[in-house]
Amino acid sequence: LQAEADYRAKIRELLDAGQVRAVLADILTQLRTQLEVIAPSHAPALAAMSSEADIKALLESEIESALHAAADRLQKLGRGDA
Repeated sequence: LQAEADYRAKIRELLDAGQVRAVLADILTQLRTQLEVIAPSHAPALAAMSSEADIKALLESEIESALHAAADRLQKLGRGDA
């Protein structure tokens, strides 16, 4: 069993659980931080907008950007490139 685990780790099919937890914690922390800064960083622009569609588009863009960054890091983790 140890030889199989060593082989799977070598071919990056098996990742160290501690490393995975650390990377996930970092990804989630970065995602939270990116989401938390949306309101304060865009408040003046949002306050100046009168169109609900414009407000929605700005918020969707910022949220999508944060989620895309997290998804990219998760894909790297899945490939063993964390």
